[in-house]
Amino acid sequence: MPDRPHTALSGPKGMSASVRTMLCRPALWVPEHTVTVEETLEQMRRRYDGHDKLGAVLRAIENSGVRRRHLVHPIGDPLPPPGTAARTRLHLREIRRALPGVVDEALRSAELPVAGVDAIVFVSGAGFSMPPITSWMIDKCGFRGDVRQVPVTGSGYAAGAAAIRRAHDIRIARPGSTVLVVACEVGRPPEVATLLSGALPGDAIAAVVVRGPGARGVVLRRDALPVRLGPEEQIPYGRGRDDLSRLLGVPPGVLRHSREVRADYGDIASAAVPAVLQRFFDDDRPAGTDASIGSHTPAGAALRRTASFPRL
Repeated sequence: MPDRPHTALSGPKGMSASVRTMLCRPALWVPEHTVTVEETLEQMRRRYDGHDKLGAVLRAIENSGVRRRHLVHPIGDPLPPPGTAARTRLHLREIRRALPGVVDEALRSAELPVAGVDAIVFVSGAGFSMPPITSWMIDKCGFRGDVRQVPVTGSGYAAGAAAIRRAHDIRIARPGSTVLVVACEVGRPPEVATLLSGALPGDAIAAVVVRGPGARGVVLRRDALPVRLGPEEQIPYGRGRDDLSRLLGVPPGVLRHSREVRADYGDIASAAVPAVLQRFFDDDRPAGTDASIGSHTPAGAALRRTASFPRL
């Protein structure tokens, strides 16, 4: 099999092989039920007819770049009972149904047996359970009993990038360890819960292995170009990637994967960064920029530089 293009996130040179960190091809799952932006707009018109902000919200949705979303609960079906308990049941049901397959695909891409995972970094903005999902994963998927469980919370739309950063930190602190990152954004309210925030989210589960040499992947190093937006630099909803490319001083085309993921899946929060990285792995054009951006959160980006794609 010929070598494929790959990119190294920029960082300090001279990193020893013992702590070199590889990010392997992510796995992504989305539900089969879809809702188009046209269906979302029609639902908004029916639900909020006469609202004085409806026109502005409809324009924001039209300009958001979202074409469709995948949801675990079809829009046309009767809604589940309201409240946190019902949402949690939906969240857990869908995770238990879909997550093992996503984990298996991520491990196969990393050429790694399940017993080779030393830590699981788990992130979800869509639900919470006790005991945690990672405890269920250890039993269901066959992980070792001593696997470290590392939750990442409070990072909003940047949670996917934060989880990968945490996995990299574990690798640096414990050379030789292998980390599985899991992002679960499943079971959000299927109805249009608020005038805008409920209109664009989609459901998704992603997993990616961060490991040492031994597989094909992206070499992770420290961030190349962190971006922090102050209140005076807020990016209007639906225009994020255009304005981000301006702030970074890069052509809008380098954000193509980010645009495509948003268009095809909507706002999938912490699963967005793995989804973008998956498209990068499958793309024959390696140059580009990965970015994580959301309303009221800092934006983080890392420029990617072309390199060879050997087995390391």
